[in-house]
Amino acid sequence: MPATFAHCLLAREAMERFGKSKLFPGVLKTKNHFVVMGATGPDYPYLTDVMKYGVLHIGHNWANRMHYENIDGFILEGIKKLSSMNKTSEEFKNCLAWFSGYVSHVVADSYLHPVVNSTVHGIYLFTNEKHGRCELVQDIYIFKKMTDTDICAAAARDRNSFGYLSILDDCSDPQDLDKIHPHIRVFWSELLKAAHPYASDYFGDLNLDEWHKNYKGRVDFAADSQSIFRHVLDIANAPRYVPWTASSISKEERSKYIDNVETPRGTKQSYDTLFSLVADQIAATWNALFPYIKNGQVPPATLVKDWNLDTGVDESKIDFWKEA
Repeated sequence: MPATFAHCLLAREAMERFGKSKLFPGVLKTKNHFVVMGATGPDYPYLTDVMKYGVLHIGHNWANRMHYENIDGFILEGIKKLSSMNKTSEEFKNCLAWFSGYVSHVVADSYLHPVVNSTVHGIYLFTNEKHGRCELVQDIYIFKKMTDTDICAAAARDRNSFGYLSILDDCSDPQDLDKIHPHIRVFWSELLKAAHPYASDYFGDLNLDEWHKNYKGRVDFAADSQSIFRHVLDIANAPRYVPWTASSISKEERSKYIDNVETPRGTKQSYDTLFSLVADQIAATWNALFPYIKNGQVPPATLVKDWNLDTGVDESKIDFWKEA
């Protein structure tokens, strides 16, 4: 939790709660397609890796780097890069919107993955099938609630519905819709290189256009049983989960994954409540980050931490090497 469309919907809901910012007013609303695209940023390369390896690849891949290594460093590099741009330029607006979506993914994973781990009684490494089922059921439920349509229609190129493929088209290179928008290609690549210096051997393999093409090509995961997303991956053989409609969620799954979700505190909350809390947290994080982007300052370490995005744990804390 959250899965693909929950990430997108959390970003959209956070934009509603963000309201009219005094800093960079209207940018997120007018560039909302880039916010939605950025909201799945850390997951973006997984499809390319699955197509290459057939399973969730263990070891270096850029999605793993974005989930487990120097999470706060990526955010700090983004602030630094954005603060150096012309704030009235289209490049700045596109990159700020995409970066805000990316930050929403970090906040959502760090807040909600510990909840899923509590619900399925273990981290993703040991509970991947249950973890994926939980995420998918929640995705199906929240998409139906927020859009009044079933998730199997989410990717349609339809401006009157969610229209995920239309959103991604708007984030593509205007000269070639199979390629990512040039502003995002440069910005994202630079942040990855700056935040992951130990991955320098792989810098030459960075191909964001390939990620974008593969992501768009197989994004209709609910309507096409051959499509594979991270949250429906099984380490062994990538099973096809059902149901695809909210009406076919079983009573047992409804109770466990929607109405009475176990939390790390040992309490139970509804998924609706958790979704709302995360949307508030995302909006609050944007509000806190924007002044540092404007002024080119480094935010306090308490704002964004080096979270493992599968556990929500701050990876920078090493008990036996604490300073005296």
